[in-house]
Amino acid sequence: MGIFSKRIKELREIKGISQKRAAEDLEISPQNLSYYEKGRDAGYVLLMRMAKYYGVTVEYLIGATDAKHRENVNINEVTGLNDLAIDILESSKREKGGIAADIANSIIVSSAFLKLQNAVWDMSQRRELRQRTLKISDIKELKIKDLQVMKNDERYAILQLIFPDYNLLVSAVNEREIKDNIDTIAQLLSDKYIPEAKSFSDIVKGV
Repeated sequence: MGIFSKRIKELREIKGISQKRAAEDLEISPQNLSYYEKGRDAGYVLLMRMAKYYGVTVEYLIGATDAKHRENVNINEVTGLNDLAIDILESSKREKGGIAADIANSIIVSSAFLKLQNAVWDMSQRRELRQRTLKISDIKELKIKDLQVMKNDERYAILQLIFPDYNLLVSAVNEREIKDNIDTIAQLLSDKYIPEAKSFSDIVKGV
């Protein structure tokens, strides 16, 4: 099932209507709608009709963006934020003076956030690279100069082969780094928003 089929099925289910009802509203047969939800591509005219019917953009239907609403498309393209995150930030700005943005800014500009981002990315990359396999014959002709110009994923694949426990070791380091940076961000927020409460004993004394 492609992203178009997946999304029109999800949107119909969110709307809480049957295929029969949606097909009637879209002026197509239930059988055709079933085909579209199972993998068939739709023409431009029907795409426009579906986008209007479900209140989303054509770009969202075909997977060109994760933003459902036209006003969020540019924000999504630049930041990757989804509709819900954008809506929360907008409503916070409107109703609560932008405290959600203040919290988000505090997290994002911290060095711990950048380290966390890199650690999570490394973890996901390593999961993909675990699928790559090499044989001893693939590396026996390698020379030092080859290692110097080798890409990181190639070096990683070789280390996997030479050291069977390398994956476990690197994963443990990654997980520790992710946890440490999450803890650092939590402490940063705590220091910013509840600076008076330095410890539990301080809280108890104040009661």
